[in-house]
Amino acid sequence: MQTTASLVRAGLAVAVLLLAGCGRETLVPIESTPPQAAVWVDSELRGPAPQQVTVPARGEVHLRVSQPGYQDWETVLTARNAPRLGRLHVALKQEPSCAVECRSQPPGAEVYVDGELRGRTPLRLTDLPPGTVALVFRMKGRQQVEQRLTLGASADDTRVDVSLPSLAEAYYLQCLLDDPHKMPAFADLGHHYVLEKRYDDAMAVFARGIRVVLTVPGIDASRLWSEVQRVATVQYQYGNEAEVKVAREALRGMIEGLLREYPKGSGALYAKYAEILDVLGERQKAEEAFAAGRRLYPDDRELAAIASLRGLTGR
Repeated sequence: MQTTASLVRAGLAVAVLLLAGCGRETLVPIESTPPQAAVWVDSELRGPAPQQVTVPARGEVHLRVSQPGYQDWETVLTARNAPRLGRLHVALKQEPSCAVECRSQPPGAEVYVDGELRGRTPLRLTDLPPGTVALVFRMKGRQQVEQRLTLGASADDTRVDVSLPSLAEAYYLQCLLDDPHKMPAFADLGHHYVLEKRYDDAMAVFARGIRVVLTVPGIDASRLWSEVQRVATVQYQYGNEAEVKVAREALRGMIEGLLREYPKGSGALYAKYAEILDVLGERQKAEEAFAAGRRLYPDDRELAAIASLRGLTGR
């Protein structure tokens, strides 16, 4: 049977051992998922995981593990709660992310996200954090367009469609505002719209210019008539076969509308009408249009040129 003195000595020995254990530093190996996450100790970057962290016998260590696209993991390690065997494995949770589908007209615009170039439209942006994001669309010869979006943690894509106004269009419109009789501006703006495949807008501009020609004597409209003819004969590439047909049919409709508005028209207008009808395969109507123009303007050079070019006789 142990005596009281021996029990006291045993208790003191255990206390000494415990105190001795509390007086040692602890090395804690840190691993992470995903691998190589950044390990921070007391606001100091130690480097990518795995790392060894020293926990002092007294005091504490603030530990943070971070990785872009993941939520930070933080804890405070002390000698009491530090793992003494094995490793501390930190599994980071992914940040909720959003996706944005970016399209522009015309396509090929540069897309900047908070000032960083991410690609050209059409473009799908992924891994965007929830919150407010600033998108900027840029293209040479176009006005810059900015969009601010508030994204939520949703699996569904947000779609952004923007139209980048042409700087050339604004210039030509200003020219016509300054001088409503400026034929080169009508020609250039119509040409611009055709290349943009905005055929209705192009025809509206051509019609405005032709009205000026029909009502204001002495205007040189050679540039304007040349652009109208180029649509009919595809002297420049502005679309595929289907789009070319749409443009030609729009041209025919535009001239028919003008001839209803101005039945006498002009020799050039009848010449262009006969030409577009013949191009569209409406030969009989082309002959009738040519004959009507010849009756009104028997000596017109434009009608003579179309007769020679298309083989029209008016019969």
